[in-house]
Amino acid sequence: MKKALSLLVAAATLGACDPLTETPESFLTQDGFFQTAQDAVAAVNAAYRPLNTNFGYGLLLITVQDLASDDFYANVAEPNAAVHELNEFRPTATNAQLLNIWTNAYLSISRANTVLEKAPGIVTSNKALVNRAMGEAKFLRALNLFNLTRFFGDVPMPLTGTNSTEGLTIERKPQAEVYAQIVKDFTEAAEVLPVTYSGADLGRPTSWAARGLLAKVYLYQKEWAKCAALCEAIIAAGRFSLWPNFEDAFKPSTKNGPESLYEVQFKGPGLGQGNPLLQYNLPRSGVLGSGFGVCYPTPDLIASFEPGDTRPAATFFTSFTRNGVRVTFTPVHIRKFIDENAINGGHTGDSDLNFPVLRYAEVLLMYAEALNEVSPADAKAITALNQVRKRARLADTPARTQATLRTAIWQERRSELVNESNRYSDLVRTGRLVERVKAAKTTGVPRVANPKEANYLMPIPQREIDANPKLTQNPGY
Repeated sequence: MKKALSLLVAAATLGACDPLTETPESFLTQDGFFQTAQDAVAAVNAAYRPLNTNFGYGLLLITVQDLASDDFYANVAEPNAAVHELNEFRPTATNAQLLNIWTNAYLSISRANTVLEKAPGIVTSNKALVNRAMGEAKFLRALNLFNLTRFFGDVPMPLTGTNSTEGLTIERKPQAEVYAQIVKDFTEAAEVLPVTYSGADLGRPTSWAARGLLAKVYLYQKEWAKCAALCEAIIAAGRFSLWPNFEDAFKPSTKNGPESLYEVQFKGPGLGQGNPLLQYNLPRSGVLGSGFGVCYPTPDLIASFEPGDTRPAATFFTSFTRNGVRVTFTPVHIRKFIDENAINGGHTGDSDLNFPVLRYAEVLLMYAEALNEVSPADAKAITALNQVRKRARLADTPARTQATLRTAIWQERRSELVNESNRYSDLVRTGRLVERVKAAKTTGVPRVANPKEANYLMPIPQREIDANPKLTQNPGY
């Protein structure tokens, strides 16, 4: 226990460090630590921590995806210049939000790499637990690399731990190589991770989570048949289902439920490990407490929902009853990750809500999209799409051609996955970024956006280029 605590404390102190440029002497010596299976678990626990910080799924991975899209625009009162750069599609290489995403992801990768280097040498009768920890490390490395390549394209791909000099100066790898490693990691993780967890381990990634995210990687690679096959296996397993009501997927009481393939775990409110999206999505006016109101949904997004769709009521709000008092505010704010229990309990800093990295609803939509590309307007694709629509109380889709079904699926992803760290990347992978942003953010919003072809990638952080002479900048920056 003492060893485990010392590693986790040491790991926590590295939060401001750049694992690609930090000298080996500044890191904890691991050779004397990895002695038992429990040591391997403690070490991989440290690799999870960057996921639920403000630089991970606590904020930036969500807000950057939203702001750099047609879904959200920045509050004009927001003082952070980096936010407005992203909103208006003029990001610079010195953008602090992008730097924080970069360093945070590589911190998690570095810790995962240490597990993968050191855990095989552990002599123990509990090899199954060691293998599980290594599977979790591969899952985390793959997830972080996936997020990085979605933003930056070609990225460094360190595969060794923090005590290796190899990571001090490391070149960008072509995106195809990065995707190949992501596929390898998710595939190998799926082979060793359990199908389910219980007790204190609930919330760790399962083999189904690895398969689901692997399917998403194939979707981005346009490996349609592989994506469809994985999604079909997940559907056929019968382990997952949609909650009866859309809003049920976003309640503290439904965490890690039947719709969840993988969630980043948060524990709040007020414990320092809660979900900060509560505070960032609350109105800046203070009517519900000390919110920041960083960004708002665009009128284009709000208007895109079909009449009768029940999801807007759970996704947006302009009023709220707090402790028996009804308060109203403008403009429309995002409601999806507002924990009503936390607000009515007087706490507005963070909440007990987890963040859904992958839900069963998205698996159905990935299946529909991939199958439609393999077998145009396939009946099974239409059925999968209609499952999501029926939960939203919508009629079956009228789409019956490949083109119309493709458009319907893309729209359904937009409606279903608001504020779930997908929109910018969805527009990039489908080639619609410039077109859609110009349609949504040139009129009717406080500050217009001027997207360009260069914005299909984000700039590599200049601080990293300055520290690492092997790094190059993306075109147009």
